Amino acid sequence: MPSPALFVWALLPFTRALQINSPSHPATGSDVTVTWSHVDSDPAKFDLNLWNGAAQSPAVNRLLASGVPVAADAVRVSIPCGIPSSGAYQLLAVNGANSSDVYARSGQFSIAVVGCTTSATSTARTTRTSLRGIQHLARP
Repeated sequence: MPSPALFVWALLPFTRALQINSPSHPATGSDVTVTWSHVDSDPAKFDLNLWNGAAQSPAVNRLLASGVPVAADAVRVSIPCGIPSSGAYQLLAVNGANSSDVYARSGQFSIAVVGCTTSATSTARTTRTSLRGIQHLARP
């Protein structure tokens, strides 16, 4: 009979190394710190998506951060406004070039839907600043 240690050793290549922790008490419009653990064989970077599953209506799959260095072990992100109330949200660490390639997912958590601090004025200011930068790049 094979030893139990040999059995565990054989399963090691199939364990998922990158593990994302669920945020504590997130609410729409708030900033949260997302933490994770990793091993050296994990990809160097990943994109972080907020997802509530295809069974939810309406489904949510929002990019929260891109090109996140796995070695950082934490990133601060904003929970977007305008998402539906659900207890089935998850954070997904995905391949930046192919978001269907999921490296890891958090456990399910709820997001409290509250009034958001994002205003039309700040959105307009950001858009105007971005457009100004584009116009500057377009000049000869």
